[in-house]
Amino acid sequence: MIVWVTVYDMVYEEQLERAVRFIESNLKEECDPETAAAEAAYSLHHFHRLFALVTGETPGSYIRKRRLTESAASRRRGRSREEAAGEVSNADGKIRGAE
Repeated sequence: MIVWVTVYDMVYEEQLERAVRFIESNLKEECDPETAAAEAAYSLHHFHRLFALVTGETPGSYIRKRRLTESAASRRRGRSREEAAGEVSNADGKIRGAE
Protein backbone atom coordinates (compact mmCIF):
# COMPACT_ATOMS: atom_id res chain seq x y z
CA MET A 1 0.00 0.00 0.00
CA ILE A 2 1.32 3.44 -0.94
CA VAL A 3 0.71 6.33 1.41
CA TRP A 4 1.02 9.75 -0.15
CA VAL A 5 2.34 12.48 2.09
CA THR A 6 2.52 15.98 0.74
CA VAL A 7 4.39 19.02 1.96
CA TYR A 8 1.01 20.41 3.04
CA ASP A 9 0.43 17.37 5.28
CA MET A 10 3.75 17.97 7.01
CA VAL A 11 2.99 21.67 7.50
CA TYR A 12 -0.43 20.84 8.95
CA GLU A 13 1.17 18.32 11.29
CA GLU A 14 3.84 20.77 12.47
CA GLN A 15 1.35 23.57 13.05
CA LEU A 16 -1.12 21.34 14.88
CA GLU A 17 1.71 19.95 17.03
CA ARG A 18 2.70 23.54 17.85
CA ALA A 19 -0.89 24.27 18.92
CA VAL A 20 -1.07 21.12 21.08
CA ARG A 21 2.25 22.00 22.75
CA PHE A 22 0.88 25.48 23.41
CA ILE A 23 -2.32 24.05 24.93
CA GLU A 24 -0.39 21.58 27.08
CA SER A 25 1.95 24.26 28.42
CA ASN A 26 -0.93 26.65 29.18
CA LEU A 27 -3.54 24.38 30.77
CA LYS A 28 -3.45 26.38 34.01
CA GLU A 29 -3.60 29.71 32.17
CA GLU A 30 -6.24 31.36 30.04
CA CYS A 31 -6.01 29.16 26.99
CA ASP A 32 -8.83 28.81 24.50
CA PRO A 33 -9.33 27.56 20.93
CA GLU A 34 -8.90 31.08 19.52
CA THR A 35 -5.46 31.45 21.11
CA ALA A 36 -4.41 27.95 20.03
CA ALA A 37 -5.55 28.72 16.47
CA ALA A 38 -3.42 31.87 16.45
CA GLU A 39 -0.46 29.83 17.74
CA ALA A 40 -0.91 27.46 14.80
CA ALA A 41 -1.27 30.43 12.42
CA TYR A 42 -4.77 29.40 11.32
CA SER A 43 -8.12 31.08 11.41
CA LEU A 44 -10.35 29.71 14.14
CA HIS A 45 -12.62 28.05 11.57
CA HIS A 46 -9.77 26.32 9.72
CA PHE A 47 -8.04 25.29 12.95
CA HIS A 48 -11.26 23.87 14.39
CA ARG A 49 -11.87 21.84 11.23
CA LEU A 50 -8.29 20.50 10.99
CA PHE A 51 -7.98 19.76 14.70
CA ALA A 52 -11.24 17.82 14.72
CA LEU A 53 -10.25 15.94 11.56
CA VAL A 54 -6.88 14.90 12.98
CA THR A 55 -7.77 14.26 16.63
CA GLY A 56 -11.42 13.29 16.40
CA GLU A 57 -12.51 16.00 18.85
CA THR A 58 -12.89 19.74 18.87
CA PRO A 59 -10.16 21.99 20.32
CA GLY A 60 -12.51 23.11 23.12
CA SER A 61 -13.31 19.53 24.03
CA TYR A 62 -9.61 18.63 24.05
CA ILE A 63 -8.78 21.57 26.34
CA ARG A 64 -11.61 20.70 28.77
CA LYS A 65 -10.63 17.01 28.91
CA ARG A 66 -6.97 17.82 29.50
CA ARG A 67 -7.81 20.28 32.28
CA LEU A 68 -10.04 17.73 33.97
CA THR A 69 -7.28 15.12 33.63
CA GLU A 70 -4.80 17.51 35.25
CA SER A 71 -7.27 18.29 38.03
CA ALA A 72 -7.73 14.56 38.72
CA ALA A 73 -3.95 14.10 38.77
CA SER A 74 -3.67 16.92 41.32
CA ARG A 75 -6.23 15.17 43.52
CA ARG A 76 -4.25 11.92 43.32
CA ARG A 77 -1.17 13.85 44.44
CA GLY A 78 -3.03 14.85 47.60
CA ARG A 79 -4.31 18.32 46.72
CA SER A 80 -7.70 19.31 48.07
CA ARG A 81 -10.73 19.36 45.79
CA GLU A 82 -10.80 23.17 45.96
CA GLU A 83 -7.10 23.50 45.08
CA ALA A 84 -7.38 21.09 42.16
CA ALA A 85 -10.53 22.79 40.87
CA GLY A 86 -8.94 26.22 41.26
CA GLU A 87 -6.18 25.24 38.87
CA VAL A 88 -8.57 24.64 36.01
CA SER A 89 -11.58 26.86 36.67
CA ASN A 90 -12.51 30.52 36.37
CA ALA A 91 -13.71 32.59 39.32
CA ASP A 92 -17.29 31.55 38.53
CA GLY A 93 -16.39 27.85 38.82
CA LYS A 94 -16.60 27.01 35.13
CA ILE A 95 -13.75 25.11 33.53
CA ARG A 96 -11.48 27.48 31.63
CA GLY A 97 -11.97 27.12 27.90
CA ALA A 98 -15.39 25.53 28.30
CA GLU A 99 -17.28 28.65 27.21
